[in-house]
Amino acid sequence: MAVKKIWQITHSCGHTAERDLDDRPTGRRAGFAEWLATQECTECWRAAKRAAKEGDDSTEKGIAWGVRCRHQVLSAS
Repeated sequence: MAVKKIWQITHSCGHTAERDLDDRPTGRRAGFAEWLATQECTECWRAAKRAAKEGDDSTEKGIAWGVRCRHQVLSAS
């Protein structure tokens, strides 16, 4: 009997994908496949990450934080 290598995964986003789990130990493939089903598919994950990056204002926050820190240091002197 052949060991199952290709698994059909239905992700939490609703998309379905085939995954080759040959790189995983045989006894852990089913558990990994179940975990994958709780995650978004790769495309949805990338899209969400891209959207978060585009809406990221960390640079503005960093500049404001730097100005505040400099002001506190100069005021304490």
